Amino acid sequence: MAYNDEASVKTTLLEGGVKINQDSKTALLKPGQQARLQDKSIKIIENVDTEEVVAWKNGYFQFTSASLQQVMRQIARWYDVDIDYEGKVPERRFGGKISRDSNASEVLKVLELSKVKFRIEDKKIIVTP
Repeated sequence: MAYNDEASVKTTLLEGGVKINQDSKTALLKPGQQARLQDKSIKIIENVDTEEVVAWKNGYFQFTSASLQQVMRQIARWYDVDIDYEGKVPERRFGGKISRDSNASEVLKVLELSKVKFRIEDKKIIVTP
């Protein structure tokens, strides 16, 4: 995962091996590991939930203890919408799985069950207090 709006670039290995280079630093990934490249450093995460990592490929949004901002960034990319926040962003964690075949309003209804409120204006979703 390498998007401009994410804090780090993530590479997760399912099988085989891959060498990661960042400036003069290198790391060798093994299956089930994830490399996070941030601020010219490489951090290796062990025992990554690979099902969550490849959920997009299998047609799902899947989250385990994700912040509202993490959830909304994926929604923004998938549905090609902008996200704005009014007031303080709720500090909640989200977990679950929902089909990417769902339309945006269905996904937002699921989030509303967690007391997150939204307003939609054209191609913008505004998270409200």
